[in-house]
Amino acid sequence: LTAVLVQIARVQQLHQSSGAPAHSRKAQQIDRFRSLVDAHFRQRWPLQAYAEHLGITPGQLTRLCREVLGHSSLEVINARIVHEAQRELVYTRSSIKQVADHLGFVDEAYFTRFFRKHTGQTPREFRTRTLAAMAPGGAGETP
Repeated sequence: LTAVLVQIARVQQLHQSSGAPAHSRKAQQIDRFRSLVDAHFRQRWPLQAYAEHLGITPGQLTRLCREVLGHSSLEVINARIVHEAQRELVYTRSSIKQVADHLGFVDEAYFTRFFRKHTGQTPREFRTRTLAAMAPGGAGETP
C-alpha cells in the first residue's frame, strides 16, 4: 500500500513540477521512458537501449530527464532498481544473493556495493532495520 501511495505521489509531483502540460511531448517521452524502465530494469538495459527505443540519443534522454524530473536518466534507472531491491528485501524471504540475481546482478558483492552507494546501508542492514521497525512494538518508521 505504501509503495502504491509513493508512486501516486511521484506521478502527481511529476505533473506539477514539470512545468509542462501532462500531454506535452516531453511528458509523453518521460512517461514512455519510465514505462520502459519498469519493464526492463531487471535485464539491466544500458542507457543506449532505452534511448534507442525512444528514438533519441542518450544525451537527449539525460537532458530531458534533468529538465522534467530533475535527475539524470541513469539516476531514474538506478532509483527503480533500488526501489525494487528494497521491496524484495522487506516483503520476501529471498536471500541477498537471490535478490541480486533477480535484479540482474551477476555478483552479490557488486549488488551490495550498488545498494550501499544508493542507500547508505547494506541490503542486510536495510532488511534488519526495516523489519524491526515494522514489527509490533518496533519504532514504526521505515528508513
